[in-house]
Amino acid sequence: GIPPVTISAAGLAGAAAAISVTAGDGQRAAAGAELPKAIVLKVVDENGSAVSDVALGLAASGGVLADSALTTDSLGYARTRWTMGHSAGDYSLAVHVDGVKKLVKLTARATPAAAANLAFDDVPGEKHSRGAAAKQKKLFAVVTDVYGNPVPDARVNFKVKSGTVTPARVVSDPKGRAALTWKLGSLPGEQTLTGIVRGTDVTGEYVTQVGGPLREPATKPASLKSAPPSGKAASLKSLPLGKAASLKSPPVAKSASLKSDARYK
Repeated sequence: GIPPVTISAAGLAGAAAAISVTAGDGQRAAAGAELPKAIVLKVVDENGSAVSDVALGLAASGGVLADSALTTDSLGYARTRWTMGHSAGDYSLAVHVDGVKKLVKLTARATPAAAANLAFDDVPGEKHSRGAAAKQKKLFAVVTDVYGNPVPDARVNFKVKSGTVTPARVVSDPKGRAALTWKLGSLPGEQTLTGIVRGTDVTGEYVTQVGGPLREPATKPASLKSAPPSGKAASLKSLPLGKAASLKSPPVAKSASLKSDARYK
């Protein structure tokens, strides 16, 4: 008989026709941090078969890509990592392949990093008459990360050595702010409000001056009125007794000699 014949064939993929995202879309990471998962892309032909050795071009709206010029492996996959930019917000990544008209877009979101700074701002419109001591301060506590992004939901405690703060504990809003009122102490001088972001070593201070410059002691002006500051001033106010007497009365001997001469004439 005729021996069996085995025929084998290998199908070759056609030209790249489509790009798809198999992993890494819609992720979140802190500003300046790398996304937790790799970006994984796949290129196929019109029959859905993987296409190898295809060059892909990537363009990100921000942040840093580990590799922006990729090539698919034998299974049609290409991978890269994406680090978010320093600004919190939405980012996008466009992927294209020569010969494929449709672009693929991925998105990611950078959230504020951990709290790194605490500052205080005066509430707009808060004014006091010039020269008058303010009895209270209306303030915003502002929490930001290392890049200056507002940090929401940060818990802040306040403390003062003089006066009272209301509320003593706050949580920052989506803008990283929390309102508070500081009723100042009554003693004149420098007063300090301190804020602490709970769970961190981040602190901030607001320093204000209560009252004007310190007054001179009450005894100093009194001493200027009751006694001259030196012997020189005393000599200007009083003359020696001998000199004063000579100015007001002529010598006795001279006056007697004039009257005697008139009698002998």
